[in-house]
Amino acid sequence: MSHDFTPGDFDQALARSQRMRRAMTLTGDGIGDATITWTEDSDDKMIAFIEKKMTEGVTFFLIEPRFEGGVIEMGKGAELKPGDDLSKRAVMIPDEHLKALLDLGAVQIVKTPPKRARATRTSKDAKEIAKSESVAVKPLKGG
Repeated sequence: MSHDFTPGDFDQALARSQRMRRAMTLTGDGIGDATITWTEDSDDKMIAFIEKKMTEGVTFFLIEPRFEGGVIEMGKGAELKPGDDLSKRAVMIPDEHLKALLDLGAVQIVKTPPKRARATRTSKDAKEIAKSESVAVKPLKGG
């Protein structure tokens, strides 16, 4: 079986792969739903973050991809970057580890997609979660 690829096909595939991101929507942390994304080069940092969250009782659900083709298109103003002035933004990040990842540029906060998250299963494998789209849910606390 042969494939006829043009130079344009390669360029398009390369451009898409450079925008491939992993994503996690964090819930129940005093910030509402917040979605963070990262690229493969930040997987190790995310594995440590996920393992820490697991020790805090957070449950991770792997979800069906919500970003078309696994690509997250970044709209103007949709992404927070290191050094951004957050004083005029309605974003509060009470998690120090997450703040550090943001400051390092290892993760970005993006608008949570409107498409409803559809869980496929839970996972306790930090490496698997770091390479997927997921939802992190803190344990409920009674009052």
